[in-house]
Amino acid sequence: ALFRLVDGFTDPLIGHLSDNFRSRLGRRRPFLIIGTIATAIALPLCFLFPREWSDLNIMIWFFVFGSLFFISSSIYAVPINSLGMEMTPDYNERTSVMAYRSVIGKFITLFGAWIWFITQLPIFHNPETGQPDTLNGAIWVCFIISGITLLLGFIPVIFCKERYYETAAKEGRSSFRESMRQSLKCKPFVILLVMLIFLNMPNLTNVMGAYLTTFQIFDGDQGTPALLDGTGKTISMFLSIMAVPLVAWLTRRYGKDRILLVIVFFNIPISVAYWFIYTYVTPETAWITILPGFLNAPLVTGFWLIVPSMLADVVDQDEVSTGHRREGAFASVFSWFIKVSAVLMVGLSGPIIDMVGFDPELKGAQAEGVFLKMRILLVAVPILSVIFQLWVLSKYSISAEVAHQNRETLEARRGAINK
Repeated sequence: ALFRLVDGFTDPLIGHLSDNFRSRLGRRRPFLIIGTIATAIALPLCFLFPREWSDLNIMIWFFVFGSLFFISSSIYAVPINSLGMEMTPDYNERTSVMAYRSVIGKFITLFGAWIWFITQLPIFHNPETGQPDTLNGAIWVCFIISGITLLLGFIPVIFCKERYYETAAKEGRSSFRESMRQSLKCKPFVILLVMLIFLNMPNLTNVMGAYLTTFQIFDGDQGTPALLDGTGKTISMFLSIMAVPLVAWLTRRYGKDRILLVIVFFNIPISVAYWFIYTYVTPETAWITILPGFLNAPLVTGFWLIVPSMLADVVDQDEVSTGHRREGAFASVFSWFIKVSAVLMVGLSGPIIDMVGFDPELKGAQAEGVFLKMRILLVAVPILSVIFQLWVLSKYSISAEVAHQNRETLEARRGAINK
């Protein structure tokens, strides 16, 4: 949580700096170079502490270098997200760009799900005892990831051009405070931010699904639930990848805002399904608990494919109103809200579990009504979240027609940019 907070507060600063940076390499690419190198260096350092240190010293070391890692990743992530919004001025093409990014991101996430397993491979075992050496495995995995980062991180620097750099270079630099203020004055952007907050609401109770599976169904046994969880997430990842071209096609045909409404709405029947699952499922039929995740995975993929594409449309709307291109400001504030709201909701989930009276020592023999309260919250909170999201999204004003009008207005003002 502390790492995400550090990361979240760094993002707006990096976004502002990259928006106002001027160089022979443009606004974004110098940050990509620095971010690539710094991230590759900082990641292995997180685990290169002396083994004989006390827990407190290790914690301090890990926090310092972990914070440096997340700051370094912000130096890369905010400009690369800003650059992604600059790739094309076309309403539908922006969704295609995000679709390609989404597919690649899903494969990387799938690899990430198995990193813990990789650290346990025999090649990393302690040569004296023959036992798994997780720290040694983590160090080597981090060096491998750092090498891949150095290899791939420079590709956008070499091949991606900044479409709007010349336009931005003609503009005066804005102050950090003014840039943030103008971003938060953009109504469609504020609507997306409020949606994010409501989107993270289910994090208050999502963990209760794992608790119900582990303690209500399996009486505290964690082995089978862990296997179900890993299997479900792996299958869900492939379903997510398969959903990308379908969502991209639907948004081109019906518009981003309309398809997003449908995606958000379908979370209601999935939430209701959890009530019946955790009321009637037995250990023999526990595999059913992973089915809602299969249905939810394409919806989550669709959400994170469409919303970043909508954010690029918001940048155009803002330029029409203010005359400034500020992808970095919007990308950074957007990222800040994602991280801080997620940390807040996850942080509150523990006290909520305590409030319902859950006692892990009792395993499946909880006090009367505890599992019932957990089931109610597991269903009710996501449904309330969906209702709020649908209401907020109904206020969103940038349809396909408005986006095309904004593009025409901007190109009439500054000419078409074709590079």
